[in-house]
Amino acid sequence: MNLNIEPETLAKNIICLIWQDLSTFSKNSIKINMDKDRDTSLQFQKWVNDVTKLIKMSSSQRRYLGFFDGSARPNPGTMAIGGYIQAPDKTKLYSYSINLGKGTNNIAEYESLIHILNQAAERGIQRILIRGDSQLIINQVNRVWQVRDPIMKELHSKVIEAMEKIPSCEVMWQPREENKTADKLAIQGQTL
Repeated sequence: MNLNIEPETLAKNIICLIWQDLSTFSKNSIKINMDKDRDTSLQFQKWVNDVTKLIKMSSSQRRYLGFFDGSARPNPGTMAIGGYIQAPDKTKLYSYSINLGKGTNNIAEYESLIHILNQAAERGIQRILIRGDSQLIINQVNRVWQVRDPIMKELHSKVIEAMEKIPSCEVMWQPREENKTADKLAIQGQTL
């Protein structure tokens, strides 16, 4: 079945299949002629509208992508964060470049992850995969590595709290060369 068709067309196809199956369960196996039976035709259109809404809702729950980065120059130094959220259709939904003042690279990475999680939650995103190039942050968030530093523990808690606001949220490491756009946005934040 081709799922790249309009939601209303897909809904009609689904209703037709259900209609055919229902007619086989009918005691008399009577086929109803929708052209002649106005009430049945109206009911059919109501079902099409309801199923169309469900299809549109389900397609809006496809997975979004998020990319984040943080930097401090020198380290420690001026911190900046950058990143963006990409909609399922590959368009950029949101991007940011923010100067945070003085701190370390790791704090900036955590702050950037917290920021993107909060922005996703504010936009009502239900499913998101967020990628970053900091192995330390990703492994700590995914509980592969322990968090020992008190400041990092506090930031880690904020990340976990923010992730809990999104029903399906994953955080994944990616190589720095695949995170160039988020890196550029973080560097732009240095100049703000």
